[in-house]
Amino acid sequence: VLQKMQENGTRLHDELNIKTEAFAADVNNIFKQHHAPMEMVYCASMILIRFLEDGPFNPLFWFYLRLNGVLFRDRSGFLRVDHSPEDLKKVLKAIEDSVLQMKAADFMPGQDAAEDSSFLGLDGQSIELPLTPSQVEIWLASQLGEKASCAFNLSSRLTLKGTFDMDVLQRSVDQLTKRHEALRTTFSPDGSMQYVAKEISVNPSYVDLSELDNSTGEEMLAEICEEDVRTAFDLESGPLIRFHVVRTRPDQHEIIMSAHHIICDGWSFGVLIKELAAFYSANEGGEHPRLADPLQFRDFVDIQNENLEIVGSSSKDYWQSQYSESVPVLELPTDHPRPRNRSYAGGYRRVKLDAEIFRGIQKFATEQRSTTFGVLMAAYGSFLSRLSSQEDVVVGLAAAGQTAIGKQEVVGHCVTLLPIRLPVPGEQAFVDYFGQMKNLLMEAYDHQDYTFGDLLSSLGIERDPSRLPLVSTMITYETGSEKLQFGGLDTDVTANPKGYCNFDLELYLLEDKGELTMRMEYNSELFNASTIERWLKHFQVMLSNIISDYETPIQKLAMIPSSDLQRMMYSWNDTQTTYPAERGMHELFEEQADYLKEDAIAAIYPLEDKKNISYSYSELEQRANRLANYLIKNGVKEGDFIGVYLDRGSELLTTLLAILKAGAAYVPLDPSFPADRNRFM
Repeated sequence: VLQKMQENGTRLHDELNIKTEAFAADVNNIFKQHHAPMEMVYCASMILIRFLEDGPFNPLFWFYLRLNGVLFRDRSGFLRVDHSPEDLKKVLKAIEDSVLQMKAADFMPGQDAAEDSSFLGLDGQSIELPLTPSQVEIWLASQLGEKASCAFNLSSRLTLKGTFDMDVLQRSVDQLTKRHEALRTTFSPDGSMQYVAKEISVNPSYVDLSELDNSTGEEMLAEICEEDVRTAFDLESGPLIRFHVVRTRPDQHEIIMSAHHIICDGWSFGVLIKELAAFYSANEGGEHPRLADPLQFRDFVDIQNENLEIVGSSSKDYWQSQYSESVPVLELPTDHPRPRNRSYAGGYRRVKLDAEIFRGIQKFATEQRSTTFGVLMAAYGSFLSRLSSQEDVVVGLAAAGQTAIGKQEVVGHCVTLLPIRLPVPGEQAFVDYFGQMKNLLMEAYDHQDYTFGDLLSSLGIERDPSRLPLVSTMITYETGSEKLQFGGLDTDVTANPKGYCNFDLELYLLEDKGELTMRMEYNSELFNASTIERWLKHFQVMLSNIISDYETPIQKLAMIPSSDLQRMMYSWNDTQTTYPAERGMHELFEEQADYLKEDAIAAIYPLEDKKNISYSYSELEQRANRLANYLIKNGVKEGDFIGVYLDRGSELLTTLLAILKAGAAYVPLDPSFPADRNRFM
């Protein structure tokens, strides 16, 4: 025994503590379910049951418990290593039976959760709550159409390998919706109120693709995922969470889980996936799930409001001071003109960061006593500054409200959008800029109590229908989730990229198993996919140069890969080619005009009203011939020099061809040059 303790003591101790924590959670769930005024507290492997209200019949609980086969000496006890799951199930049953027997005999106050209407409205069916400022922003945006609403869809795919039970999943989904009020929430037609229903039906759909060949099955699965992220939720009728189950092989199923951002943020989505796995595992094994009691979203809002009252106006003053003098607008170089009204068409590109570069970033972060995310955030700000040629940029950062109040199991729209204003002096070394940015980031987190919606209202920013106010780009950093225990199934979780995009640009960074994946989601009506691919390449080059020499000024950090630079400087400029040197350019043009069809376009000129005027080879040839004859008639002869004082436009090409046809040479006179210079020429 001593030898075993010496070899495995630490591991056994840790496992026993975990077992105790889970057991206490199961007991407290029983007390909560039956509204028993009791709780179990624990320390390490020691457990203690205590009453939360004084009652004359409280001591009878211990006698009922003893009659049901469990003896608690001095109302406390210890869990031991040799307590099996079957032993603990017997204790849980004895505790629940004792509570029910006392309630049946009217020895214990309170009523079952199923009979309790304290969490319901006056009609006994639902409660009515106002929207938070952040929810109002989402609701308003979602009213702009289905595409706008779909931009707020969150979606992930769970790949399950093994024997899957659809009935067990349905029970687990039912328990999940019963556990969290946010999942039973709908919204009034005018967006003024949200309603929490007593219950709501969420039934996963089922599709069997297992008899299809792999290629066809994968295509259909991709179509189902694509259709899901492009399908809007009904905010008034609900439900605002859905599940699709797709059987892709006899022993493999995919669960596509989606929710609307107005009732669920990214943190909450991760909580729901973990709890769904816990419910499935427990239901499959006939056990109680080991979950801590959740804090409901409305209680979270109350705590958040209380915290805001405690900090007073400090957070409000901080954020308002950030934008008191001006509000910068990020102007990235787009491939297409920005539509007058905001578009939500989206796309994404994904790339894995070179492992050596990522290790270098982690090393630099350690040296600077910071985080990997902090370095990447500073680099992204620098990158945007270089792309836009602006030294003042705003980057949005999502801060999980759950961590701010220490309640990680809350499900709801708890996220706070922090609009980080980054001054990026181009002449400053990256390492110095990073030191300032690090402090700025910590200050922003310290003042996250003030919501983004409140800030927009207080700033009174004039809304531009073509873009989001204040923040047009986001950065999100996520770490790989721990391996899920989904019953006996081998499980893998993958995020489904959005079908529509809420921001111009969103950079998602996922760190998992020592690797970093970068996914850039973008508005496809502004940017081409090829541009995003090129920018991801450029960002990697910048990161590489940061870690190789972080003393380099930001404006001098190389961004273009050496292969691209070689092509731009040499390959693209290698324009030497063979052509008939004895023939003039105008003669080659004549030959082309004769060879091509009459309507073949030779030149297009943009006009000020954004319309274009075009000329065919035939038209240009005729115009140039008429002008050449005019020049010859007026005395121009071979070898003369003719000055051309014209802006670029529809007449310039005609004039140059005409001069050459007359046998003369042209001398360009730039209208933008000083008048004296042009007279001298």
